[in-house]
Amino acid sequence: MADRNQPGELLAHSVQTMHETLLNSPEFLALVVRSIPDVFFVKDRDYRIVLGNQAFLDLYPPEQQQNVIGHTTVEQYSEKEAAAFLEFDRLAFEHGESNTVETIDMPFGERRTLQTRKIRFQTAEGTEYIAGIARDITDILSDRKALADSEARYSLAVAGSSVGIWDWNRESGDMFWSDRVRQILRIEQQGFVPSLADFIDRVHPDDLAGLTKRARSHDPAHVFYDEEIRLRRDDGTFSWVHLRGQGQRGPNNKIHRVAGSIDDITERKEADRNLRRSHEQLDDFAHIAAHDLRQPLRGIGSLLQFIQEDFDLSTLDPKLAEALTKIARLAERSETMVSNLLEFSRVSSSEDQPEVVNLEAAVWSAVALLPDAEAADIVVQQDMPMVYVDKVSMRVLFRNLIANALNYNESVRKRVEIGVVDTEEHCEHMPPVFFVRDNGIGIHPRSHHKVFKIFGRLHHESAYGGGTGVGMTIVKKIVERHGGEIWLESTLGEGTTFFFTLKETPKAGCCVSMVASADPRPARLAER
Repeated sequence: MADRNQPGELLAHSVQTMHETLLNSPEFLALVVRSIPDVFFVKDRDYRIVLGNQAFLDLYPPEQQQNVIGHTTVEQYSEKEAAAFLEFDRLAFEHGESNTVETIDMPFGERRTLQTRKIRFQTAEGTEYIAGIARDITDILSDRKALADSEARYSLAVAGSSVGIWDWNRESGDMFWSDRVRQILRIEQQGFVPSLADFIDRVHPDDLAGLTKRARSHDPAHVFYDEEIRLRRDDGTFSWVHLRGQGQRGPNNKIHRVAGSIDDITERKEADRNLRRSHEQLDDFAHIAAHDLRQPLRGIGSLLQFIQEDFDLSTLDPKLAEALTKIARLAERSETMVSNLLEFSRVSSSEDQPEVVNLEAAVWSAVALLPDAEAADIVVQQDMPMVYVDKVSMRVLFRNLIANALNYNESVRKRVEIGVVDTEEHCEHMPPVFFVRDNGIGIHPRSHHKVFKIFGRLHHESAYGGGTGVGMTIVKKIVERHGGEIWLESTLGEGTTFFFTLKETPKAGCCVSMVASADPRPARLAER
């Protein structure tokens, strides 16, 4: 038995001998000290530094490093300051060990925080020293503070926001809803744990199919939600919410987490619905009122025509004849205003039938309805983008804009230009900006705000064609129904340019160059 164990005992004795040899080897000890990445140093009973590795020496400027070994490095401090600095050296010598976290003004002028451990030891001759090892934790503490500050800001923002926060781990299935989400859904159940199944169960049936379809259509490498849906509250009613979410990819390059926000938009939806209902009622009233007014106005016109045909106005009292003529003119103007009001009502209440429209052709269709266009130079840009709009509305829009440009024009040769501003640039970043520019009389800046008001003529009713002031109101209504905006720039005596956008663009892309198989201009203009 002893013989069988003898090789093992010999091996253990050999390893122990090598261990002691290494520990007693100056070369090995020097290698260890030199290789430690942390600060390492040794001090004697007088607190003088007798050994320090390169990391320790690098705490000092190069010109001071030669004055470190053999010194306390606190010689220049007052006795009180030196004693405070060396306090943990004293404790290590007295108790055998000391641990501290110190923020020190370094020789380079930086303030660094060191976590230091000092241990007392004896040499074979009985001389006592302390060995110290220190780690610079300044950056760690800074990162921890930044993280804590960030988390505090996040918590404060979430607590003070009207927007709820949600977070879903797709791998584990865990889901988080902030207190605000629970408030929106009126969840009062203690210990409630949200889940994807619970969320899906809360989605209104009319919204679920569309939401599911769009979720499945996402690019696997990119998930983004921006939806307005209804979610069932715990009391059975529904909240309209604006749901936003963003996917995050994990190490396997798959979406492993989706987080976002929920904003309660129930009040806004209700306000929109009430506003839409009010607009519909107002449009209905305008349509009915205008329709009912036409009959008595036509009766007045017919009666005046009968009087003028059956009686010689020259034989009547001059004042009576003048009054009858004025009544006829006012009746005619009133009927025109009622007709324009009906047209405005139809534009407001009509259901758009969007389709991809060739705008150049739409412009020329409008021009064909204007008899005085033959005496003007009408210039239409040929590379205007296709748009997804209601074709009839576009014809009405351009007819009114071009008629306005021709009516308010005193130039010897009237000119109207229709086109799009910087087509390529606008296609990439925003809807195209269209323009209708003329060389007419211009509009004073103080009157710009009146241009789009219904019946808001800027001149006497008999001047510049005697319009009713409804045309530009109709134009603005059409633009807004297509999700766009309209504005103008003008210089008195030089002309006016109307700019407008249309939100809808063609399904195939924004800038689709128009390739017409035939000249879109009316025949009477194409021949010129």
